[in-house]
Amino acid sequence: MSTQREMTLDEYLESKLPDFHLARHQLQELRDEREALAAEAENWREAAAQYARNEDFYRGIVRQIGEMFGEAARTSDDGSVQEDVLALKVPELVEALLAHVERCRDVFSGLSEYWNGCEGMAAENAAQNATDVACDMLAELPETSLHHLKAQWQAEAVEHAMRLETHIDRVIYTNQLRRQAEEDA
Repeated sequence: MSTQREMTLDEYLESKLPDFHLARHQLQELRDEREALAAEAENWREAAAQYARNEDFYRGIVRQIGEMFGEAARTSDDGSVQEDVLALKVPELVEALLAHVERCRDVFSGLSEYWNGCEGMAAENAAQNATDVACDMLAELPETSLHHLKAQWQAEAVEHAMRLETHIDRVIYTNQLRRQAEEDA
């Protein structure tokens, strides 16, 4: 009868492969590295998904701004009208609108000089210049965009008024809108 005990798999592998412990250690390191890489890959996937959501969100904002400009925001450089807003057109249109606002300020400051008591030739020149610039501005203004903005503002105002509880609240809101329109004019 033999007193030899049976070898475990690890003991057998150690006897046949001298670097078994080293290989086992390297295998564990590779498993750990694989887990770390899997976690990193998951983080990258989450970051990419968040980036895509953010991109969609900001693209939607640009699209909404472009829609306020109407057909001008959907018109390609070659003159063809696209179904969707062309994002590259939006900054150009906003820049043109800002230039228009600056010109309006100039006109109103000229009129302000006239209304605030300029006398003689200075008053006549200020009024004539303001009138000429205002006429030029109106000729340059895209009517479809203004109509769209006005209709949108009116729809929002009516929608808000309809949500008010009482008739008196609606009257107060209407008076506030009138005062605001008079101040903005």
